[in-house]
Amino acid sequence: MKTIRQAAAALTLGALMIAAPASAEPMKGHGDHDMVMHHMHVMILHASEMAAEGGNLLMLGDMGMAPGVDEQTRHHGAMMLDGAEKVLNEVIDSPTMAAMHKAGMSPEQSKEMAYVHDLAQSVRRTIALIRAMPKVKPMAMEGMSH
Repeated sequence: MKTIRQAAAALTLGALMIAAPASAEPMKGHGDHDMVMHHMHVMILHASEMAAEGGNLLMLGDMGMAPGVDEQTRHHGAMMLDGAEKVLNEVIDSPTMAAMHKAGMSPEQSKEMAYVHDLAQSVRRTIALIRAMPKVKPMAMEGMSH
């Protein structure tokens, strides 16, 4: 049986694989844009990690195994999902992204930029899947030991 953390990680990785580009060729950006795009990738992937952990906390809170802490757990999980979406939007809607597009690195003109957008879209779908996740039923506490 998988742990909740493993299930959340599998959900995230599965969603990322759905829309990830078929080939992961080395990126050959335009000069100084290589490192900028690398940092964008790091931030987008950080958003996916935040979403997975947020989903994990939502599930834990729903289980009702820690009375007095469950509500806080759910609240923080929801905040992490909101934060993941905010990080993703900050990268995609940034002035730096707009300047790169204007400099000829739009998704239509640059396979590297197309990859950045595909990655962001995968994370956006992951966040939507986690938000749509059915609530788990509270677990019976009798007979359980920690």
